[in-house]
Amino acid sequence: PIAGGPDKVAVLGTATGFMDIALHPDFKTNGLIYLSYHKPRGDLGSNAIWRGRWDGTKIVDGKDIFLSDDVDALYSRMAFGADGKLYVTIGCPGVGTDDSIGRAQNPDDFAGKTLRLNDDGTVPKDNPFVGKKGYNPEIYTIGHRVNLGLTMNPWTKEFWVSEHGPNGGDEVNILRPAQNYGWPVVSDGRYYAGPKVSGEMPVHDGMTRPHISYVPSIAPGGMVFYTGDKFPGWKRNLFLGAMRMSNSPRTGHIERIVFNENWEVVRSEMLLLDLHQRIRDVDQSPDGYLYAITDEGAESVLLKLEPGK
Repeated sequence: PIAGGPDKVAVLGTATGFMDIALHPDFKTNGLIYLSYHKPRGDLGSNAIWRGRWDGTKIVDGKDIFLSDDVDALYSRMAFGADGKLYVTIGCPGVGTDDSIGRAQNPDDFAGKTLRLNDDGTVPKDNPFVGKKGYNPEIYTIGHRVNLGLTMNPWTKEFWVSEHGPNGGDEVNILRPAQNYGWPVVSDGRYYAGPKVSGEMPVHDGMTRPHISYVPSIAPGGMVFYTGDKFPGWKRNLFLGAMRMSNSPRTGHIERIVFNENWEVVRSEMLLLDLHQRIRDVDQSPDGYLYAITDEGAESVLLKLEPGK
């Protein structure tokens, strides 16, 4: 293990603890490493971002550069964009009809939002809600439930996120400034008790429909656009981890999604379904191979995908 990191981390269940890691775009020269985690706050935890510097043997000079005022938020992913800004997702607690799900529409609450930060944690002057009364200026988009995947489309430079619906209604969304992605007002899913979240009309003025919607659920995880040469026929495809189909156990797989020139879905296929593993994340190595990590407790493994011979 590498030494260095936050002094204390709140681990209150599967949706807390360390969430993600990102390297500064100029990591080779400045050594800056970013960790998203839950900072203890009483009996709960708050989403935080910690930044340190790799000195070749350990992480030093660490400090929090962002700390949410809210408590009891959920999963967080983060990545640097082509603009050099740090994009951060924060999930919204609540799985049924309880009041907490409404936090995703509350503009002064970080739950259910995407944030856009400078590399030191300060607010960019060109953020969409800067100066707007009642809005946290860090916010880039609102109306999300739980984002477990965040990746930049290398061709358009836009971020795409994967999002868990309640019972059905999993989504892939394209993040665009100031847009509202609807949760919990608009969803193709159902509450766990059975009723449809949005009734028969999952649309609403001023709210953005998902780019891709899954009914029934696939429990989407991390994802990546393929840019390498090891699988030339897969270039421009999106690879999305899936942990299950509907409520069926041992149905995890990777979704390979093919697009046309306008990034509209043409077709998709399921990979690694025969392994019967929950695929938590997918990524591409610099040499063009694909890697996937499974979520099977003590039996979790790291998989490497290579071209067939």
